[in-house]
Amino acid sequence: MRWLSIVLLGLLSPATSVVAQTVYVGAGDNTCVSFAMISEQDPKVADDVFHGWAQGFMSGINSAALIAKGQIRDLSSKTVDEQERFLREFCKRNPNGSFVKGVWELYNSLTPAQGLTTGNLYQLR
Repeated sequence: MRWLSIVLLGLLSPATSVVAQTVYVGAGDNTCVSFAMISEQDPKVADDVFHGWAQGFMSGINSAALIAKGQIRDLSSKTVDEQERFLREFCKRNPNGSFVKGVWELYNSLTPAQGLTTGNLYQLR
């Protein structure tokens, strides 16, 4: 009987040839529930860690968008407090959502920047 259980477990397990791919890593690869739990324990740490991740993620999006399309968002068009509030409110409205989806929505809510080219990519602050 034991061997039958082992065989069935092997048949029901996912194929080992399937390769998992990771798109997001770090604090942003969490749910809003995780963000809310950390925020309850220490709001400052949650804002610093999660918003720090969001800033880096949005900076990366901007760099890729500038090279690909010549268009970016002005990351300073909302203050840090406004951005943190945006993400907290997103997670309150979407408790089962992913934190990164909130970051994408934040990014898309920022004002498009004007007059930038890939030639001044490394001179931007």
